[in-house]
Amino acid sequence: MTRSRIEDILPLQPLQEGFLFHSLVVDGADGAVDVYTSQVRFDLAGVVDGAALRRAGERLLARHANLR
Repeated sequence: MTRSRIEDILPLQPLQEGFLFHSLVVDGADGAVDVYTSQVRFDLAGVVDGAALRRAGERLLARHANLR
């Protein structure tokens, strides 16, 4: 028995399909920036454990398919 992933069960919503289309076909064709991608910047103070921060981010993405 194989375990299904959420991506295998739930289809994309129409808005998500549009985002995917624009990011792969329209914007990707001429190398333009994907207008639907947002970027966040954090300034951290003090000593930062980079490995722990990376693991936390990886676990967050592994747990929430909609963030990938």
